[in-house]
Amino acid sequence: MNEKTLFSFSNGCPESRIDLARMQEYFFQNGWTEARAIGDAELVLFNSCAGTQDSEEASIGLIGQMKKGMAPSARLIVGGCLPKINLARLRSVYDGPTFGSDEIEALEDLYPSGVRTASLRANRLARRAQYIGWASWFRETLWRRGPFAGILRLLESANIRLNPGTNAYDPGVFCIKVSTGCLGNCAYCGVRLARGKVVSKTVEAVLEEFDAGLSAGAHDFTLIGTDLGCYGRDKGHDLLALLREMVKRPGDWSVRLRNVKPNYLLKMLPGLEEIFDTGRVSFLSSAVEAGSDRIVALMNRPYSVAEYEQTMRRIHERYPRIITRTQIVVGFPSETNAEFRASLDLVRRLRLDFVESYMFQARPLTAAAVLDGPIPEGVKRRRQARMQLLLIRLSFRHPRKRLRGKRAGDSRHSPEAADRFR
Repeated sequence: MNEKTLFSFSNGCPESRIDLARMQEYFFQNGWTEARAIGDAELVLFNSCAGTQDSEEASIGLIGQMKKGMAPSARLIVGGCLPKINLARLRSVYDGPTFGSDEIEALEDLYPSGVRTASLRANRLARRAQYIGWASWFRETLWRRGPFAGILRLLESANIRLNPGTNAYDPGVFCIKVSTGCLGNCAYCGVRLARGKVVSKTVEAVLEEFDAGLSAGAHDFTLIGTDLGCYGRDKGHDLLALLREMVKRPGDWSVRLRNVKPNYLLKMLPGLEEIFDTGRVSFLSSAVEAGSDRIVALMNRPYSVAEYEQTMRRIHERYPRIITRTQIVVGFPSETNAEFRASLDLVRRLRLDFVESYMFQARPLTAAAVLDGPIPEGVKRRRQARMQLLLIRLSFRHPRKRLRGKRAGDSRHSPEAADRFR
């Protein structure tokens, strides 16, 4: 094992992975190198996920695997959402230092140096690892949860593989984290407990990173935030103010907008359409979460399903090259069969480019964890299987499939529209 060698990864979302990339930069700028294998590292850094019960259990399982694979003299540090969402569960397997994904200044105390974490930025996503080995995946998924859990995982993987080019963060995309946290109070969300209220970069700071990407020859950009819709609202502006400055930049580029909460999408739609008219936006994700207004209200999300559907239809009709993506939660407490069918029907009608479906899993200290009418695990799994089978079936006959993989800006950049912002 060499000194000052780092092995690091995350099993979390893109925001977690760009946070880990900043952590890596701290070590690399202090002379550390990346180890090829976990057994070669002096330090193992794991930015953990706990957004769902499954991801929490995966994080716990990974910690056990890492301990077995590490050199005896190596040190393990676990950061991320897990210590923020369920510290007691983490402490059952790990007693070392912890910090949240947005608290990387903790590294300055653990490994002091002349580099200040506040000055660091990263425009890439660190590698993601769900399981280190297939044997451990088999044990954790099939042995502990049963064969149906394994079938669900295979269906989910098939849905992803059948829909390439529908991510906000494909390889080679220049990623810019513009904010963290949100202004919402969604009943089921543990991530807001980990991230807190929205904290945004200034427009000038984001533009500095954007210009650096353009200078480096980047063409595809992704803006990342816990809820991109509330970007800037802690500083007296909004996402539109940023985008209006970005579209003033010439060149062959386009941007992907990840995680715009529907209520902000509805509020900003007139201004966003002006941005869409320039042809610069290639991707938009906005999570509707359910096809029932009652369930959406129980989730404490301030919009109606009809408003969301009307908005997405309008975007499809006017901007057919924008790749669209949403998220559905299956088995929310008290969800009836009819309400689940409403989610299925919504997916059929919308025909977005990709739908990510999750089974509801209660997170500690969230309002949804104590709601009446919890759905039995078996029912949730059957509903999730039905949803995944529908998504797979739709993937083979998607009316917009011929447009996938093309940027919204291909032959669509409108100098006339962009001139309005200059």
